[in-house]
Amino acid sequence: MDPTQTKSTEDSPMGPGFTGGTLLAVGLIKKINELTKHEDLLDGLVAFKELKAGTNQQVTALFEEYCHHVACLIMNIQSVVDLEKFVIGGGISAQPLVIKGINQAYDDLYHTNEAVALTLCRPQITVAKFNNDANLYGALYQLLLTTAPEKFN
Repeated sequence: MDPTQTKSTEDSPMGPGFTGGTLLAVGLIKKINELTKHEDLLDGLVAFKELKAGTNQQVTALFEEYCHHVACLIMNIQSVVDLEKFVIGGGISAQPLVIKGINQAYDDLYHTNEAVALTLCRPQITVAKFNNDANLYGALYQLLLTTAPEKFN
C-alpha cells in the first residue's frame, strides 16, 4: 500500500512524500508546534494538548495524516511478514490518542479495499509495555551482560 496513492500529499501539512524519517514522532510534534506558533518546537506536551483540544483543524488533519501513513507502513509490513501484533513504543506511546488514531487509520485502510480485507489478517496494534523506558531496560541488560555474563547467558 503506497500512502501517496491513498491520500494526496500535495497539500499536506507535512509536505509531499510524507514518508521515511518524517514519520518520526518528533517530526509530528515539530509540525504541530509550527502550526500553532509555539516557541519550543520539540515540546510534545504542548503539541498533544493542542491536538486533544481539537480546535485547530490543521493540527487534527496533520495528526490524521500521520496516523494514516503509520497505518500504511504497518499494512505494508503485514502484507509481507504477516505478524499478529505491532507494538508502538517511545515517548509518543504515552499518548493513548496515538494508538487509537493508528488503529482507526488502519481500519479505514483495511475496509477500503475488499482484497485487503480478504487477504490480510487484522493485526493487533498496541502500546509497548515499557513505553519510553525500553531503551533504559536494554541498556541495563547490556551492562549486566558485560559485567556479569555468567549470570545472564
